[in-house]
Amino acid sequence: MTAYYYNGSPILAPLTIESNQPIFVNDTVSLKQIRTAMNAQRWELSFDVVTNDNAVELLLCAVEDQANTKTMVMPQLKEVTDKGTTNSDLLVATTLASATDTTVNISKTTGTGIAPKGSFIKFSNHSKIYLLLTEINLSTFTSGDVEIYPSLRQDVPATTQLETFDDVSITYRPSIDNLKGVTYSDGILASPGRINIIEAL
Repeated sequence: MTAYYYNGSPILAPLTIESNQPIFVNDTVSLKQIRTAMNAQRWELSFDVVTNDNAVELLLCAVEDQANTKTMVMPQLKEVTDKGTTNSDLLVATTLASATDTTVNISKTTGTGIAPKGSFIKFSNHSKIYLLLTEINLSTFTSGDVEIYPSLRQDVPATTQLETFDDVSITYRPSIDNLKGVTYSDGILASPGRINIIEAL
């Protein structure tokens, strides 16, 4: 797995990336289920970190700024980093992509490579993280529609940059359930415990 960092400390596996989207379920008299997915969605991450020489920074992060947002590079799935090679500039094409759309028309300006299906992406005009549901092979791609999850949370004007790989930063708040400190296991090694962060919407 590619190395990702939380406040200067390397993130360790297991890393959990969870989509939190409320779904309401009703059972009819005939036991048929009716399911309704809400439009709201956020990403939630859970992980441990290496704390050999960064306990002070982790302690400061744990006890201050609990109400403020921070950013870090969004971890990508291993298959995405193994396959992804794009160094292209991708832009929303000449028409506005509207909020609630699940398809966005994208055009390439320069570059080559692959933006694999399953990549976390972001549009430069707002902070929401999306999942790419369509692979973009930039050897053959010049423009076309790509599918995303969840639906757009706000309008994306034409020529807005589509960010991929390490350009994708998640804006987050730490969970209020995180340990507000560090634990020393042997007088040398410190741990802030399991860290949970929640995408700030």
